[in-house]
Parts: sequence; C-alpha cells; structure tokens
Amino acid sequence: GWLIANQDRDVGQQLQDGIRLFKISTHYAVKHSTGWVTTDIAAEGARLNRVAAKLPPGARAALQRLSRSVGNGAPTVSARDIWLCHTLCELGATRMVDFLAAIRRFVALNPDQVIVLFDEDYVAERDLKSAFRRAGLFRRLATLVRAEPLPTLGDLIRSHHNLVVFSQEPTSGKYAWNPYAFRWIQDTPLGARK
Repeated sequence: GWLIANQDRDVGQQLQDGIRLFKISTHYAVKHSTGWVTTDIAAEGARLNRVAAKLPPGARAALQRLSRSVGNGAPTVSARDIWLCHTLCELGATRMVDFLAAIRRFVALNPDQVIVLFDEDYVAERDLKSAFRRAGLFRRLATLVRAEPLPTLGDLIRSHHNLVVFSQEPTSGKYAWNPYAFRWIQDTPLGARK
C-alpha cells in the first residue's frame, strides 16, 4: 500500500537481513473501510509534519478535506491510531502497533539483539507509550541516564531492555525511555555541503 516506498522489504525481513536501527515517522491517522489510511492533520496539533507546517491553517483544513475525499469519505473501520508514514499517510502507512509487533516477535526469538528506533515524532509521548504497551514491548524499552555512562550492548541485552528509542524533536522529559536524540548523538544536517 505504499506509493513511494523507501524499502521493498517488510520490517520482519529487514530484521532478518541485519537491520537494527529504524528511522520511523509517527503520525496520527485513520483507516477507512476502503483500506485507505488518511492523516489526521488536526490531531497532530502543534507537532505538524513538514508539509502541513508550511501551509496556512486554511490550506491544512483543505488538505484534510481532500484527504478524506480520497478515502471516499467511507466510515472508518478503526479509531485514530499511530501510523508510520512518510510525510503524509495517504502515500503509504503501516500501523505502528503492527510494526512493533514484528519487532517483539524478532526480539523474542533473538534476545541477544538490540534494536534502535529514531522517531521523527508527530504524536504525543503518552500515545507512543500506549502503542509500546499494546505491542507488548514497553518492558523492553531502555532508559538512558545523562549523568551515567551509556550501557553497553551486553548491559542492554542482560537487562532485557534491548529496545532503544530516540526522539528527533525535544521531549517533555516525563518519559525517560524517549530522550531527545540530539542530546545523545550527532547527525550530519540534511543539505550539508562540507
């Protein structure tokens, strides 16, 4: 269902292929009875994705109406949920809980592996927590402490906290398992020439 896919293999196959870090983009969306998934731009509130953020409020409302009409205005088969999408869920979407369930199955079979998620987050932290709980992964989330040395991979594996999450945007600090990434890592800015 992805119109412009970055990968041609599902997450289970990517894990089998050795991928251990996933850049994800979490959005609120609704799945319609037609199978079409539409972005819930209004639900993202102040945490707008980069396309919606560049639009004035009237244009965002029009984009939302267009999105619903593309979904044929059909009644939804699910309430709003968190989906992994690239900018807009109309271009392709994977329900976050399904993605996380694949990771849970992999980690259950491979408890000696560490998985890292780098989240370009457009949803509330409390809703992310709910998704991790529903997928059965919340107890596996690692907590990094700034004043202490980083745990080794062995430490993470032995403690059964072998899922590390980083947020691309600053976080509230209320959810220790969801730290602001750039307090821990460095990145080459997009568009850098040197």
